[in-house]
Amino acid sequence: MLIGAASLFFGLMTLPFPGFLFMGAAAALFVFAFGREVAQRRTGAVEMVVDPEIVAPGDSVDVMVSLRPPAHVVVNGIKATFRARELCTSGSGNQKKVHKHLGYHEVVELTGAAQLAGKQEHVFEGRFVVPAIGVWSFRGKRDRITWDIEVEVDIPSWHDWKRSVEILV
Repeated sequence: MLIGAASLFFGLMTLPFPGFLFMGAAAALFVFAFGREVAQRRTGAVEMVVDPEIVAPGDSVDVMVSLRPPAHVVVNGIKATFRARELCTSGSGNQKKVHKHLGYHEVVELTGAAQLAGKQEHVFEGRFVVPAIGVWSFRGKRDRITWDIEVEVDIPSWHDWKRSVEILV
């Protein structure tokens, strides 16, 4: 009887702990699934244009981001990241591993901290030059090399807006 009472007591003491874990996981999934929509409540619709999307080493890639916030908004900055990543898969089943390597990485600040007036269009532009490093886009069954440009609008005390566009080199 004493062991049963002790088990019941400790069982009830630990019951809230798994509940908090489930609530935390649900909040993280919500932010992951609806993060861009949450961010767009502050930024309004964000348009991102990458031109061209098929390039060769030495070519330039232009990035244009425009947004029209519904009300005055402060941003910590807007940046664009140009990168090449290699993903290789080895093994299978429980022994399957994905190896990642960053082959190239360049960041351009489209704007620093700024106050954006509401109901006005704001346009930010940047340019990247594709380096001649011998890393070409590739998609195989278990391996791939991808190039992409990711734009991030950093909003203080709010979920950031992010979008990535793949480039073919």
